[in-house]
Amino acid sequence: MLGLIVFSILIGCILSIMEEKAKPMTDLFRFIPVGLIFLIASTVVQTERPLVVLQELAVFFPTVVLSLLLHGFGTLPLLYLLVTRRNPYTFVRNMSKALLTAFGTSSSVTAVAVSIGAASAPGIGIITMTIASMAVGLPGDQILLVAPVDWIIERFRAVVNVNGDSLGAGIVNHLSSKVLNSETDSKQETDAKDRSRSISLGETEGLV
Repeated sequence: MLGLIVFSILIGCILSIMEEKAKPMTDLFRFIPVGLIFLIASTVVQTERPLVVLQELAVFFPTVVLSLLLHGFGTLPLLYLLVTRRNPYTFVRNMSKALLTAFGTSSSVTAVAVSIGAASAPGIGIITMTIASMAVGLPGDQILLVAPVDWIIERFRAVVNVNGDSLGAGIVNHLSSKVLNSETDSKQETDAKDRSRSISLGETEGLV
């Protein structure tokens, strides 16, 4: 998301400097939303049974959202509980600001510095669904029918992605805590020995 913003700002600055020479490009940008509307409309018009498709879409949306919520706030917290023996929902509550950011922007680059798993760009769900459907022999153009509701599904997907990454980081931190604590203790002991040695040397030099 941040990369797209920076790229858009740079393109906007370049086009503003070019003035009239950039008119074809600026006109193209203005007509892109119209083209997308007609692209989706053509797919809807070609649908043989639109009412059946709408019924399927009405089932698809709550099913996907419910599955995401069950996975993000059921399966993943249970795994965190089994490994760490700590309350996972306290951990999730402490992550509330990041989760709200992910929901508001539908992007997990914006919510955390690094995201693991799914690609973090908004709208990536449509692309991945298109690739998956074409891989199994399904018509990719039918995925456009999901586009009107994918923008809200993308927000739930981003929340689950950030929540899963955070819980995973908490599990890794718990499993690594003994090693980290032992390294910290050894470092503190070494520092203490160095300080005592320097104090002893200082006292010896003072006596000399």
